[in-house]
Amino acid sequence: LINPPLWYDPYQLVKMAQDLRKLGIPCAEFKQGTDRIKADTTLYKLHISGSIINWNHPGIRQHVLAASAELVGKDEEEYRIVKPSESGLEESYTKVDACVAQSMAADKAYLAKSGGWAQSGL
Repeated sequence: LINPPLWYDPYQLVKMAQDLRKLGIPCAEFKQGTDRIKADTTLYKLHISGSIINWNHPGIRQHVLAASAELVGKDEEEYRIVKPSESGLEESYTKVDACVAQSMAADKAYLAKSGGWAQSGL
């Protein structure tokens, strides 16, 4: 059995990843540039198509509902999850961190799955 790595944001969690590696836990960087845009685009398409089911938790629901999808691609449809205030909408103090974490998790699960929903064309 091969354990997948714990994916982390290298900007925020380098020390934690170093400590976990010392304990033998595999860790891999999830960069905020192209990796994040790809993941956010995948999550956006999963939500639009109704292909993702969220755990019925008020915190997760609040983060997903608060998130906006900002079009960032020039040649193709690419999106980035942003807070409403970052997209020029009404100022909001609501966080979207759980939605961003979901985009990273969904992207890695999508890539790891060979067959099934990974071949859905999203």
